[in-house]
Amino acid sequence: MLNILAKLTPKTCSLTPIGGKSETSWEDVIQALPRMSQHGKLFIFAKYCIHRDSELLQLAKYEARKRFQGEKMDVVQMHTLAAIALNEALSPGHCKKCNGSGQLPIKNGFITCSTCEGTGRGKDISDRQLSNALGVSAKRVKYFWRAKLNEILAEYQSFEMEADESLKKGLRRD
Repeated sequence: MLNILAKLTPKTCSLTPIGGKSETSWEDVIQALPRMSQHGKLFIFAKYCIHRDSELLQLAKYEARKRFQGEKMDVVQMHTLAAIALNEALSPGHCKKCNGSGQLPIKNGFITCSTCEGTGRGKDISDRQLSNALGVSAKRVKYFWRAKLNEILAEYQSFEMEADESLKKGLRRD
């Protein structure tokens, strides 16, 4: 269902399939999304409709402060972590060696890319990059910050599942 949102990007703004009648209208999609939280809705718009908004980053920072309120964490580090997580979730990298296909061409066909092991996904942010961004040691990243980053990324993944469910319910034809 999220592929419907991908159709709303400026490059592909027509919901009408080639040679057929449109199954989904803009109004259908707009009516389906209000079931989501504000943070989830802004995330989905940013990811699938290329609608980058500073409000999403501010909301991500606010949610990070709220989530980690009881822990002894620097606010600047929380904000940096929130921005990194948002960036990772919005634009997951693709493998540069196979260009995201998971396969490499050879003389007689294709082989599985050894860099991404056939997934097509690029590498996540490294511990070194994360430690440099947060201004902490690599050991601290490994034992503390990586788990916090994964926690925020899991929340963004839940927003995608929530959007998918919302669209399935909202776009169901009777």
